[in-house]
Amino acid sequence: RDIYSALVGQYNRYMGHVLKNVGGIYETPKSVEQTGEDVYEPTPKVIQQDAVAFLNKQLFETPAWLLNNDILNKISNPYASEMVSNVQANILNNLLSGARLNRLAMCCARYGTKDTYSLDNMMDDVKKGVWSELTTKKPIDGYRRNLQKAYVEAIITLINAPAQSGM
Repeated sequence: RDIYSALVGQYNRYMGHVLKNVGGIYETPKSVEQTGEDVYEPTPKVIQQDAVAFLNKQLFETPAWLLNNDILNKISNPYASEMVSNVQANILNNLLSGARLNRLAMCCARYGTKDTYSLDNMMDDVKKGVWSELTTKKPIDGYRRNLQKAYVEAIITLINAPAQSGM
């Protein structure tokens, strides 16, 4: 049980590292004498797109390799498989957080939409990944259903967020 929990924990950390690329900012410290490139720049567009594609494939598609019943039936009751659903929901909620979406929007405003990963592009890519069964017509398993519910809840939370003052 401890090894399985550690495995899921490590998987969660890996997904978190990938997530940091979306809406990320590169910082290149410089001394006063240095000239040239900017100190702050958004994570390159292709890296952000690849990060979302990775999350869609390796996390949002049900990671069956983590759900081996031969192992799970020996170490836990069926409810324990919620660990995987929790990882999916937590990464999705973080991906759709207001702060991350704001960073994407601000980077597009500052650097232009040509070379940056726009908020619209990210939302489209995530939506296509989470709701891929609508185009592929594949059956939707319980993990995907829970992920889709989490997506809808995250969008509702964004829509109903209280207005921020002082902007």
